Amino acid sequence: MSELPNPINFDAATELVTFDDLSDSIAAGPDPQVHADAVRQFIDAGFDEVCVVQVGDDKEGFMRFWADEVAPKL
Repeated sequence: MSELPNPINFDAATELVTFDDLSDSIAAGPDPQVHADAVRQFIDAGFDEVCVVQVGDDKEGFMRFWADEVAPKL
């Protein structure tokens, strides 16, 4: 990421970005159906592998959320 080589550069580039700015582009938030619908689009398009990325420090909570709440909806 030569354009944003340091955390301070990334912070500056994203300073004005809000949740609403991204809500049409990425699945985010606590609603498991939002995430399932996002993944379903790729499954329906024929993908057999989809990578999801956890943001933040709670990796165990992320995995529980996906295993317990999102995966059953797929």
